[in-house]
Amino acid sequence: MFSRRRALMVACVACALAACGAGREEPHPPADASTGFAPDLCAPLGEVSPRATVEQRAAFLRGRELAERRWTAEDGLGPGFNAVSCVGCHERPAVGGTAARHRNTLLARRVSAGTFQAPSLPVEGVLRHYDVVDGLHALPADLDRIAIRNPSPLFGTGLIAQIPSAVIFENADEDDGDGDGISGRFNLGGPGFVGRFARKASHSFVDDFVRAVLFDQMGVTSLPLPAEIEEVIPGVPRGYGSTETGCIRACGDRYTAALADDDAVMDPELSGAELLDLVTYVLLLAAPCPDAPTPESEAGRRQFATLGCDGCHLPALESPAGPVGLYSDLLLHDMGEELADG
Repeated sequence: MFSRRRALMVACVACALAACGAGREEPHPPADASTGFAPDLCAPLGEVSPRATVEQRAAFLRGRELAERRWTAEDGLGPGFNAVSCVGCHERPAVGGTAARHRNTLLARRVSAGTFQAPSLPVEGVLRHYDVVDGLHALPADLDRIAIRNPSPLFGTGLIAQIPSAVIFENADEDDGDGDGISGRFNLGGPGFVGRFARKASHSFVDDFVRAVLFDQMGVTSLPLPAEIEEVIPGVPRGYGSTETGCIRACGDRYTAALADDDAVMDPELSGAELLDLVTYVLLLAAPCPDAPTPESEAGRRQFATLGCDGCHLPALESPAGPVGLYSDLLLHDMGEELADG
């Protein structure tokens, strides 16, 4: 399935990751003293990484065209779907961003592990159709948790991919061993590999992250990228897959729901080359540039630290690409019953 154009696909992904900072032999520019962010790692929302070459920008544009594509049933849309394009949920304030409130997903009910699950759906499955009838009314007694999710923005995904797993591990403190009142654990988003993508760091692999949303929200099927390509994507351990079918055979715990569906279109409905372009687009979406500090923002930053917010929301995480100003530790935190929403 992936034998044609394989060498080109590997080269394109390698180039895309180099644009995000992977494999750079020269030292990255120092972080700006006023923002704590390397100046060539950010751009206006929706724009390509400033480090991208002409060829990489071409791949980025092909991926953006796919993100803007309106799928139909003849292309493979459905049979169940919530949107007909990626930008249907990722368009505010620019392509790759979040969505209006009508795209919110409603989650209800709790299973024993504390994770939401609707009846007849797999754990964390997406309820594709729901209705609110007769306005507001009392919730059934067995729904002890209600939460609303809005699509997550994709800006800076390539930088998140560059953060070494060791950086995430060293901040983990599941049982508050240091007594600072903060406990956080890393999520194993893949078979034994630390998660960092999607809500609650549920995915370890960039292509799974993209494929899951394509299938859950639009019913578009795809195969994982082949092993050679996985091995040049940051965050994927080297040698993870080595068979002709990549991780479909070698790694049984990879995201498998998106492999096939029951509509009339032959699976996979998204080709390997198209998936590569879409993954490259996501990896090259630049992080937004921080505004220059002001007296007000500096006062807020100091208060943020005084209150202890930066114990979990770390201002930056180190990576080969430079400091990533994520304001996160990429860990899961127990916020207590009053704040728990699954």
